[in-house]
Amino acid sequence: LDVQESSSRAQARAVVRHDHLFKKMLPTPPSKPSLINDNDAPPPPPPNPSPSPPPTTTQLRDDDADEIVRSLETNDGVATVSLSSPPLSKDVVAHFFETFRKAFDIVHDDDGNPSSSGGIPRILPDADATTATGYHSAGGSLSRYNQFREGFVFSDGATFPLGDDDDNNDDDFKKCAARFFETIMTALVVRIMRALERRWGIEHGWFDRAYGPMADWSQWHVKRFVISDDDGDVVVEGERTTHRGDGEGFSSSTSSAKRILLPVHTDPSLVSVVIHDKIGCHDGGMGLEYLTTCRDDDDMTRRKEWKEVSRHGHGVATVMAGSLLSLLTGNRIVAARHRVVSTTTVEDGDCGENVSGGARVAFTLFVRPRGDATLVVPPCELLSDVRIKARNRTVREWQSRAG
Repeated sequence: LDVQESSSRAQARAVVRHDHLFKKMLPTPPSKPSLINDNDAPPPPPPNPSPSPPPTTTQLRDDDADEIVRSLETNDGVATVSLSSPPLSKDVVAHFFETFRKAFDIVHDDDGNPSSSGGIPRILPDADATTATGYHSAGGSLSRYNQFREGFVFSDGATFPLGDDDDNNDDDFKKCAARFFETIMTALVVRIMRALERRWGIEHGWFDRAYGPMADWSQWHVKRFVISDDDGDVVVEGERTTHRGDGEGFSSSTSSAKRILLPVHTDPSLVSVVIHDKIGCHDGGMGLEYLTTCRDDDDMTRRKEWKEVSRHGHGVATVMAGSLLSLLTGNRIVAARHRVVSTTTVEDGDCGENVSGGARVAFTLFVRPRGDATLVVPPCELLSDVRIKARNRTVREWQSRAG
């Protein structure tokens, strides 16, 4: 890392916000042969094509990362992985969510309404959702996907403190946010990228060189589901659900009579990572469902149906393939079509409340490539027939078209 820093100070300044993270994600450059004919000079260090992680960091094992990729290929773009060892242990995840629960209290007044105090950047309803950073309230801010959600959004490597002083080094919120994001990227996301490279037989570190540094272009958020103050109908993909502001009862034309809290969609990312705020590891997905293809054994027909994610909690992460990964693989890995529905009965109360009580809170990371990177298919035999229609289109141009 010191060699990289001394050889390119300009590059280091370009990624100053997460410089230490980007260097972890970049592959180790090969050693250059010495041009000095000196028998007393020490021999050059051997090449290290697969650098070991720092001793303080425990990353996802290769076989676990390979299993994630297999599941993305065979399970409609959805996989789950256990979080059982540092730095992604249950205790680390629990501290992260505890910090954000306190943050939600700070951005609301005593009556539970959003407050303008605290110096926290507020996201305007008409802001660009791809670059927004700050807090937004529920009710349709940024997009229709936030009708029942409020939360904190972090884009392109940005962070912010809860206090008025941006230079407050004691702000646990800002430090906790940056540290958790870095941990997810280095211990989980980078390993998934390496597994994709192994799966397709492409050169180690190809994703970093073609699309990195991803940490400076990704987006993540922590959002809490709440009830909208306004009464009315919510129409989603041909399904109609009615709701009242007090959350008492609902009806639906679907057989399951579930309230749609987050409309069906795919993420404009390579992969997305979701972790739910609930102690431990539990069955089900707290209302997170994905569209899967089922085969009827009687008449051998195929049908689509909604299936709940298998596990949730501080001890598990859900990984979903995004629409960009689907594009680059010619749909060999399909983008996960997913939604969030209410997990309560009428007696449970608020639409965002889960069966154990308390609002549904989740961390979501969208792994996005560098905006000015040109879309290019991974160079391998398995994907040799994949073509991107518009040549020389950048990721940013694709994002603007994908909406």
